[in-house]
Amino acid sequence: MQIFSNDIEGEFVDRPNRFVVRVNTPLGLIKAHCPNPGKLIEILTPGRKLILQKNNNTGKTLYTLVAAYYNEKIIPLYSGKANHIARELIIPRLFPESELVRSEYTYGHSRFDFYIETKNKKILLEVKACTLVEYKVGMFPDAPSLRATKHLTELSDLSKDFECHVLFVIGHRDAESFRPNIHTDPIFAQAMQNTRKNITFHAASIDTSAQGFVILLKKDIPIIWSDWKDINNQGVYLILLKLTEPCELTIGSLGKISFKKGYYIYCGSAKANLKQRIERHKRKRKNKHWHIDYLRQVAEEVQAFPIQSRKDLECSLAQDIKAISKDEVKSFGSTDCNCSSHLYLFEEDPRTKGEFIQLLFMYRHIRAFN
Repeated sequence: MQIFSNDIEGEFVDRPNRFVVRVNTPLGLIKAHCPNPGKLIEILTPGRKLILQKNNNTGKTLYTLVAAYYNEKIIPLYSGKANHIARELIIPRLFPESELVRSEYTYGHSRFDFYIETKNKKILLEVKACTLVEYKVGMFPDAPSLRATKHLTELSDLSKDFECHVLFVIGHRDAESFRPNIHTDPIFAQAMQNTRKNITFHAASIDTSAQGFVILLKKDIPIIWSDWKDINNQGVYLILLKLTEPCELTIGSLGKISFKKGYYIYCGSAKANLKQRIERHKRKRKNKHWHIDYLRQVAEEVQAFPIQSRKDLECSLAQDIKAISKDEVKSFGSTDCNCSSHLYLFEEDPRTKGEFIQLLFMYRHIRAFN
């Protein structure tokens, strides 16, 4: 089946907001609609080759972002097309005895992607598009999704009247396993764990061509349950801070330190209350306790990257960040360990650099787990 047409290709420039991307094309700079609510930080990096489809309507944008070239693969990005793929390619394989398949089924105050009938069963199915796969492990979602959690709760509540299923459509041909993204949405991950007695979860992988043709590869990608179920709001984290001007600060017992203009990444950990620790670091108004509290007062931009884990990864993560950084701030955040620092300088935004993104995912997909 074909899920998009390749009308023009170009290179990613930026994403001014959640719904728009700007792309350099042979026709010039194009603003295109982004139909994917995810963060897509591994895909939407400067220079990434993208595929756009021309819109038939007269909306605010003439084109829609439909796919990206990534690691020698075509990754479909129009998340709504996952339902079309499910209906045409996967449902006939998962439910070969189905006699009726109805889309957008409303029951009570809830609406579900599919209602399926067999001779003896009434089935509700929700479909989720998974675009994040690193180290052959798929994860969903790549941004917090209250809506996805709500769907699990509603399905679980209806499990006495229906057989309930959730299907993750993974847009990478090399995916070998799947787990919920406990790092970006631990609430959804916990909801999966809490409802697995009432809901059957599936993951399937597809392959997509540059012209938008899709084939089903595997309908039964294994879902990993065991290595994350006991992780409870704990782990390590990276805090990115941006300084637009050089400055000098007095940092507790470290005394006066000169900071250059640029981006800084701080490595920390929390054996409990990881989310609360990160939120405290991001606030400006607070009593100064950690070294980072002083630097936060002058930072223009702050972003956190949590890595949920029961393993002690703080120092190894710090050393790996050091290896890709420009410089370090001596003894910052490392007075209780043998590291020379836990704060590192980058002259350019590390979020636009593949080496930082791949390091983050290596910890999130592999090292965080046993």
